[in-house]
Amino acid sequence: MPDLANLDGVGIGTGWDATNRLAVASEASLFSHAGAGHQLKVNKAGAGDTASLLFQSNWTGYAEMGLAGDTAFSLKVSDDGAGWFEALRADAGAQTLTVPFQVAGAAVQQGAGDTTPGRLMRADYGYGPGNLLGTVGQTGGVPTGAAIERGSGAGGDYVRFADGTQICTHVLSVPATDTARGAMFVSANDAVWTFPAAFAAAPCVAGMPAGALATAAFLTAPAIAPGDPATGFRCRACATASEATARSYAVQAVGRWF
Repeated sequence: MPDLANLDGVGIGTGWDATNRLAVASEASLFSHAGAGHQLKVNKAGAGDTASLLFQSNWTGYAEMGLAGDTAFSLKVSDDGAGWFEALRADAGAQTLTVPFQVAGAAVQQGAGDTTPGRLMRADYGYGPGNLLGTVGQTGGVPTGAAIERGSGAGGDYVRFADGTQICTHVLSVPATDTARGAMFVSANDAVWTFPAAFAAAPCVAGMPAGALATAAFLTAPAIAPGDPATGFRCRACATASEATARSYAVQAVGRWF
């Protein structure tokens, strides 16, 4: 029996060459155990070299996995055998798994309204610290922006929610209740509140005096038409006794922004 140690090369069903010193042409190759486990080792000389498995079609490479140029495991793909793209990278030193490609398929959300249990959430369909607060938006009733928007202006503060709810708050100065109307006293002029953010339609507005009261007082209808009720509110105060100075009222408007 010939000595099979330190052969220059072996060709099974095909010829070997100086690069491919072990060449096999067959339907399959089998590496089995000798009673326990089995390992197939691909070793390289240094970190900058390559130890990988290259998958070809008609001698053109389309996929490669292993240690390509460093010691991090990577999976690369190509559509022509020349340009290669890293599809996955596992770096033990950094303890990171990088997936440069966009993940698709049945395991991923299929749309903004897909809440199927167990599916991966797409960043553009979900909410987190980066987009929970910001500018809200919608298209056809489907949120396209942040979940909560907060702002302020000369007319007070507002909060908008992705479902369309909007709340505006303000401390409104209402003219003094120094004009007698029967047994009550009312403001001689209207107080005008321009909302810090417009509503889609007239909101529900409520208000109450801010601070301690010497007399009972409440807000009542204005003397003139309110204008656009979606952008502002007009009112007067009514009290059980005459007051010579203006009074502050905490007002709140609740409605929808779309």
